Amino acid sequence: MVTRSLRISATVAVLVSGILRLASSEQAAPQLKPADRQPIVFGDVVLSNYTQASITFGISAMVKGPQTVVESDDAKKGTKDRLQADLITAYILPMSKNQVERVVAVGSVRYSGSSPSGIPGGVRVIKATAAKGTFHKTKGIIELDGPVTFSGDQPSSDGTGREMIRGEAKRALYDLERRVLVLDGGVTAVVTTPRTPPEGSPFSGETVTVDMSTKDTLVQIDDKEQKGKIEIRIKERVKNPDDKNPDDKKPAGKVPDRKAP
Repeated sequence: MVTRSLRISATVAVLVSGILRLASSEQAAPQLKPADRQPIVFGDVVLSNYTQASITFGISAMVKGPQTVVESDDAKKGTKDRLQADLITAYILPMSKNQVERVVAVGSVRYSGSSPSGIPGGVRVIKATAAKGTFHKTKGIIELDGPVTFSGDQPSSDGTGREMIRGEAKRALYDLERRVLVLDGGVTAVVTTPRTPPEGSPFSGETVTVDMSTKDTLVQIDDKEQKGKIEIRIKERVKNPDDKNPDDKKPAGKVPDRKAP
């Protein structure tokens, strides 16, 4: 009985030793970081920085990870769009081979997009954070559900500085082609231009439309409950000592006597 017991113990020892060696070898194996993983080109977007990926060819691609990114660049238009989230799923447009219809991002969503501003060398930049975002790629629309924080930045039409808007809302929708940002639900924001003080002009409302395609950024506020407010602040002009006051009247000159004929 003793001998048999010793044999069983020896067998257990060998098994345990093998398990320990296997666990040790697994722990020693190098783990790929999200940034080291090969990007996935899915249709006309690129997925990267993921920790897990699941692809249904011709239908959808799902990637996970706290730093997961999807990028869509259009070299002809000079536009760049980037979404980062915990979970991203891209869907192929039905009856197409390489065109993504939409991208759905969930969890700690961060969006950034850039496009030509219309001024030579100028760039328009839009940034936002949200709980969920949908990039309707074929429609050129970014839809965000909040709470949403946002910012827009582009050169002023006169080239003297930049026009900026930043604030918060419950929802946001950005039309990439029309360059129009619609904010909805408890909007609070501040606009800063070369003609405002550095702290900008604050405003609030239920629904706000920001048109960045016009010569100067146009802000429209729809506030049916009349709970919003607008505070317009104009930058005070520094008076030049050499400037003349248009109200100052010049002394009338002496009229020469007319000689009789």
